Amino acid sequence: LTKPLATGTLLLLARRDGLDLDRPLAEVLPELAGSPFAGARLWQCATHSASFPAWAPLYALGERSPAGYLGSLARLTPNGPVGAKVEYSCPGFIALGQVLERLGDADLATLFRELVTDPLGLTDELCYAPPLDTPVAPGERDWFVEKALLAELGLAADPPPPLPARASCGAGPTRGL
Repeated sequence: LTKPLATGTLLLLARRDGLDLDRPLAEVLPELAGSPFAGARLWQCATHSASFPAWAPLYALGERSPAGYLGSLARLTPNGPVGAKVEYSCPGFIALGQVLERLGDADLATLFRELVTDPLGLTDELCYAPPLDTPVAPGERDWFVEKALLAELGLAADPPPPLPARASCGAGPTRGL
């Protein structure tokens, strides 16, 4: 559910703070300046038309940190010119998540809680990166799809470990993006 949760947060920031969805990525993420994605618009990330590939193991392509992920994003090969086609893209939403965190001055879990679940009274029922003991899709339990994709690329890397618990999601470690 990362994509609808991030998109909902994006639209609420646009409505609440007047976030310009036509803003170029590199304007918010200068780390992408000079990359093929620099001129992609925020709305293009949300609509999977920013030319990011469908998937890329950013954690295996550079440092495991926001700065490392942005560096890895900048080095990805685009799937064509920005806006030329729609391709469901995890890296595009990772870029969008970084935009939201910068502009919202908080991590995605906090933004989602403040903008969505708190106002709707759903904090106990819905959260971003739920605790590991929360029932989810089977692929989230042992990363078997991610591991198969890494093997196809010949990469000897492990997916990132669970995130630390967040107060809005109860106790225990939580899943990452």
